[in-house]
Amino acid sequence: MKVIYNDLKTEYKVVILLNEVFHQLLVALNSQYIDIQLMFALKTNASLFIYSLDKPLAQMIDSGLLCITDSELEFDEDNFDTGLYTFDPFSDTLTSILRQQKPVGYETIGIPKFIGKFDKNASAFISSLFYIGTLQNKELIEILFNKFIIEIKNSLDRVSVQKEMKFKDLIEKQNIYGIVRNTALQFLSNKFLKNNDKNQQENFYEALCLIASAPYEKEQNHGVLWNYNEAVKKNAFIKFENSIPIGKENVRQVRKLLEMSDSDNVLLIENGSVIGIYLRNSNDAGTGIEFHGNGKWNIFTHVNQSLLFFNSVTFQIKDQSFNNRLKTAIQSIFGTDCNSEKLSQIVEIAKKQSHGTTIVILKNVQQECIRLSESNRAIKLNPTEINEKNILSLTAIDGAILLDTDGFCYAIGAILDGVAEINGDTSRGSRYNSALTYVDYQMHHNNQKVLSIVISADESTDIYPG
Repeated sequence: MKVIYNDLKTEYKVVILLNEVFHQLLVALNSQYIDIQLMFALKTNASLFIYSLDKPLAQMIDSGLLCITDSELEFDEDNFDTGLYTFDPFSDTLTSILRQQKPVGYETIGIPKFIGKFDKNASAFISSLFYIGTLQNKELIEILFNKFIIEIKNSLDRVSVQKEMKFKDLIEKQNIYGIVRNTALQFLSNKFLKNNDKNQQENFYEALCLIASAPYEKEQNHGVLWNYNEAVKKNAFIKFENSIPIGKENVRQVRKLLEMSDSDNVLLIENGSVIGIYLRNSNDAGTGIEFHGNGKWNIFTHVNQSLLFFNSVTFQIKDQSFNNRLKTAIQSIFGTDCNSEKLSQIVEIAKKQSHGTTIVILKNVQQECIRLSESNRAIKLNPTEINEKNILSLTAIDGAILLDTDGFCYAIGAILDGVAEINGDTSRGSRYNSALTYVDYQMHHNNQKVLSIVISADESTDIYPG
């Protein structure tokens, strides 16, 4: 086998370019200090050209071109139409050559993968990743490597390498954030999901980002999810009768359940669904997700090794339509014979109550206050006009306040009763579900005109019905 050093400028510029793009990906993953270099191969009819950088990526210095000529190399172009493909016997030949050329102390990731043609007689490959020593997370870098190859192949399909290729344009066409995001999603899926369904991957990931940013009664999330595995099977755990999928539709419920977890008591998940609670032993092998508050979370192993860190702070625009929706709900139930403006102002001030509260507006409020106070379920007041000076005091204790349609208060600390004939929401607390039960019962059994406004401690506000 003959080794020739040469200077084929166009192809070598591609090597520099690919290394630069991959380095940008490593920077995006905060892994720019990993000593990694790509090997690039160009296959012609009878020759195999291997390009590499002698020094780590960060230095990006010039290097020689290694050309290996071997008349025995087989090349079947029909095999290269499917993109990522394992090539035999060519792949084995190339892999064997690369192992011979591998720098001392380096390990290898990947196998030769076809990325495109330079012309009809020359096909290009990303052949391997070389890295020094023990890579902390080889699986993650390998996923990144494969996603990178797909993007490079798509880019090379769109440009002509032979005809004044603009290398900087090719770099700009690389969706760095997209590649890194797809890498994270695939890694997350490999660890916690049993399939490669793209919709489930997206829903699972986006739900985790929302859960990481969601407070519970104004407290940040510091819970832990733990993947169900063989180690868990050997021990007892509290199993939920019905599993709860981690998706955008269940963010509030999963966030609530996470309040029960910490570094020892963890929520068990299987294939992306919460299945129970488990007291984790320190020697239990496995993988989990740990939340750090303010949108931060990471994937970690049983030895407390962080594999991948996420910062997914979300932003919400204030609901500027709430007052309009509230006025509409008030008028649809009580008609025009009510002071919807005054009632809306009362609710707006009550939203400042730190622990939340419930406001119930009734047409026949006096009779209802007598019923509740006689059963020791409310503190009855003389009709009191509500204003910004007394609303926060009157709502400082547990229980609902009962108002008439003009904004006068007739009772405070009311314990709302009723028969549960409507589906509740286990993702919500007792305040919300009690209001639902009470209003539904009053409307359908007592023909009462009633409206509830539930202000939660997490600052969300619900109108029912509305």
